[in-house]
Amino acid sequence: PYLKTICGQQHVEQALREYVASRSGIDTRYGWELVDFEENEDHVLAEIRCLADGKLVAVKCRYLVGCDGGQSTVRTRLGIDMSGRSGLARFVSIYFRAPGMMKAHGFGHGNIYFPLHKAHRGFLLNWDTGILWTYHKILNEGQEWTDVDPIEAVRGLVGSDIDVEVVELQPWTAHALVADRYSRGRVFMAGDAVHKFTPTGGLGMNTGISDAIDLGWKLAAVVKAWAPPAVLDSYHVERHPIGLRNTAEAADNFDRLFSMMGYGDELDDEGPGGVKLRNEVAAELKTQEKLLASSGVLLGYRYSDSPLIVPDGTEEPPDNPRRYTPVARPGHRLPHLWLSPEVSVLDVLGPDFTLICCGGATEAADVARVVAERMGVPLRIVQAGQPEVRDLYQADFVLVRPDMMVAWRGNNLSDIGVTLRRAIGAST
Repeated sequence: PYLKTICGQQHVEQALREYVASRSGIDTRYGWELVDFEENEDHVLAEIRCLADGKLVAVKCRYLVGCDGGQSTVRTRLGIDMSGRSGLARFVSIYFRAPGMMKAHGFGHGNIYFPLHKAHRGFLLNWDTGILWTYHKILNEGQEWTDVDPIEAVRGLVGSDIDVEVVELQPWTAHALVADRYSRGRVFMAGDAVHKFTPTGGLGMNTGISDAIDLGWKLAAVVKAWAPPAVLDSYHVERHPIGLRNTAEAADNFDRLFSMMGYGDELDDEGPGGVKLRNEVAAELKTQEKLLASSGVLLGYRYSDSPLIVPDGTEEPPDNPRRYTPVARPGHRLPHLWLSPEVSVLDVLGPDFTLICCGGATEAADVARVVAERMGVPLRIVQAGQPEVRDLYQADFVLVRPDMMVAWRGNNLSDIGVTLRRAIGAST
């Protein structure tokens, strides 16, 4: 029901930590690192080390998932290369507290500011109505992050000697790289371990979360034995093209914005030349709206060539970075729709497959439930007979996967057994 908001990573990570701590089935070990691992026929043997005392522990697991960032140990041990563009720009991130920041400039309230002057180029993010900030400052050629005085960098940005408390500094490099493989055998990777982004567009974490959702339900299905191990082969098939798509989109956003950051004081020239330059820059920046209006990228991804998707022969909508086309076409994310004033259709989806009945047909749905039970596939039945549901989804029945992706849609359930077998990667 809303597009997006801004939230600092420190708050997101705290929320995730609290949630994980509430789950009894999860063993969390902060301050441990993966040293090495060995894949065997029916398990992976991982060696982990406690950073506090150096203690080594062997962990035997059915599968290993490396969510270990851009310098992934798992990817390195697997010997998997990354392809794309590296070293688009080098940054130093200045995380700081400055209560007087908002009063020090005349640009008004904003979540993200883009300094265009070549001496200050980068991105300024406002985390909490003007107290906490992050300034991602782009380093010049040959400049090291240790050469940057963070307090003077912030003061120079706003042109005022405001009070600045530096919380943390972090150097990093922007890339547009994607791993050539997302898995090998019983070992998988997700997030920054398989794709390195520029921050332009906010696509990195969104893409990583989608990786985890895709892989997560498939691992759960195999561990709970209602899908064959072959379903895991589809993870690379589905997610690798999205990694290529999204890193390319983020890089294009960066290239176009960066091209506007090469000007100096001529930007503020009050003469005819300055006016002309500002008009030209303004016109170009208006064409870069997809940097912030990116719903097409975030919600419009699709699994066109997935073996788990049952195509219905309908035409694929354009893949427009700015505009998301809500469509229940197989291989696409199920569109949001209000079932009641307070309940979205997305709220009634669960950790299992969901069959949405858009045209009634209770008896047919009961048959589908029986078929699923015989197969051991968990299936939730949702009756949604409102006309607007049928109008949007364009079918009497829609089968939705645990990751909210449409696996199949149609007007009868006579082949629901065959459909379910394909959707879980079983032989048909």
